[in-house]
Amino acid sequence: MTYTPTQLEETMKDLAERYFGDMRLEEGSIAEKYFMSDDDGQKVYCLPDEIRQTLDAGNYHYVIGAVENGNGETNYETHTVTITPEHVDDVPLLLHELIHVFEGYYRCSKTYKNQNGVEVKPSFIPSFMRDALFMSLYWDLKGKIPDLDKRILGYANFLNVEPITIQGGEHDILFFLKSLDLDLRLGYPLETVRGYAEEIQ
Repeated sequence: MTYTPTQLEETMKDLAERYFGDMRLEEGSIAEKYFMSDDDGQKVYCLPDEIRQTLDAGNYHYVIGAVENGNGETNYETHTVTITPEHVDDVPLLLHELIHVFEGYYRCSKTYKNQNGVEVKPSFIPSFMRDALFMSLYWDLKGKIPDLDKRILGYANFLNVEPITIQGGEHDILFFLKSLDLDLRLGYPLETVRGYAEEIQ
């Protein structure tokens, strides 16, 4: 029997295609320069197929259900994103969880099955590629958000990070930078996708 994706799955895959080219290390994204090689004086993009397949948003399960804390949850063990019924159309929340999905790909090493039952064997993505993505986002945002460094310092201050971590899991600086990128691209007030009510001073 052919698998039919749910509306939530289709929405998440569409958002990933439109807004996560950088985290997917795609050609044309701010991360592409790290995968360019010189072939007889011509620049050629060369992202290995194994990495491309690893960074496919369709490898996760997207389900509607109860969440213990908040309105969305990404589980790295089961490769599942759960969204509460009343928030299935909350685009900032969906984007928030997709950042977690892509961050999970960068640390995933165990074989698992996607929502189609197809076995996924994650390709090893060297940690320096995550660093390269981090720096690409930082330098891109630096020219667009004048107080970026102050925002990062406020966000990453231990006294701010500890309660966020207790409330809703890990949200590192790469997460923060990508959330700001999404805010700018969708015209949201800064720190909307980040999604926490408290203001960072």
